Amino acid sequence: MGSRFIGPAPLGQVRLHHSQPTGQYHKAQRLHAIMGEGGLTDTTATGELGRQTAAQWFRDLFHA
Repeated sequence: MGSRFIGPAPLGQVRLHHSQPTGQYHKAQRLHAIMGEGGLTDTTATGELGRQTAAQWFRDLFHA
């Protein structure tokens, strides 16, 4: 308990801002914000889920 992870919603907002032309103006600031404690690089859950999803995609691909 007491996790500092910021959660998926702020990460989605960062991605949304980066996809917009005007979002490039403060891109580095947003990336630094999610690089810190509780951010994207502070948790293994996101990476683990990414690996699990990729593995499932391959299983689905070759067993279909």
